Amino acid sequence: MQRYLLIIITFAFLAGCAPQPAQQSNPTESPDADLPAAATDTPDVTATATATVAQRSTLPPTWTPGVQPTVTVAAVNTSSGPTQVPPTTVPQPTLPEACNSFAVDIEQTPRNYQAGQDVTVYWTPVDGSEFFFVALTDNTAQVIFEDYTDDTSYTFPADQFEAGEFYGWQAYPINAIGNQMCLSIGAELLPEF
Repeated sequence: MQRYLLIIITFAFLAGCAPQPAQQSNPTESPDADLPAAATDTPDVTATATATVAQRSTLPPTWTPGVQPTVTVAAVNTSSGPTQVPPTTVPQPTLPEACNSFAVDIEQTPRNYQAGQDVTVYWTPVDGSEFFFVALTDNTAQVIFEDYTDDTSYTFPADQFEAGEFYGWQAYPINAIGNQMCLSIGAELLPEF
């Protein structure tokens, strides 16, 4: 029984400590009419906390995701006329004089090939060359076969050629230190029907 009495007293105590709802005041009465006289002597200090919410600035109505803004550049004073930039001359590499005669030997080099047969191509010699780089290309200009030779001719093996396909070949000389001496020369190899 004492236990129930203790619970009732606790609830009564807590109810007395709870804040009381504000009473409605009569508009004709002064706002201080309900307060005791002593309460007017002490200033009413009420702490009010106002939460400040950080807000992002809004985007302009013309903003589109993924589109970079355009940049406006201030006008440039052109009253003195346009700036003249002198033309630049790019120096062209000088080729050895021996390259002047480097060419396809059209007397011996065939223009057509037959599927299943080796194809030999020929070119003119170059003074000072140690060997030649030779390549066979397909109809998209991709190198499909390459090799080196110290002769002025090269025989491409028959297994490199498919019937009805177009091919090209190229060659250039290489000097004793391994540098290309002349521009490439070459020709097409067309299927023979």
